[in-house]
Amino acid sequence: MKSVNELLKLFMRQAELESAMRQPGGARVIEEQELHAVRQRVAGFPEEMRRRLSQPSAAAPEDAQAAAAGNGRGS
Repeated sequence: MKSVNELLKLFMRQAELESAMRQPGGARVIEEQELHAVRQRVAGFPEEMRRRLSQPSAAAPEDAQAAAAGNGRGS
């Protein structure tokens, strides 16, 4: 079974990469390729697990909330 921690790390990395792509100068091709790979790995997790982690709770750390919020973007 895939771990929640791994999925949370993927959400956080996805948010970092998406943020880098919005910065002046944009992201490099390698970052864009990594973002695509991260999104594919996230898609491999069960939908219910992804949905639960993408809904931040008041108890979740701020970084986790930001990463989960970035998950809603299309791939």
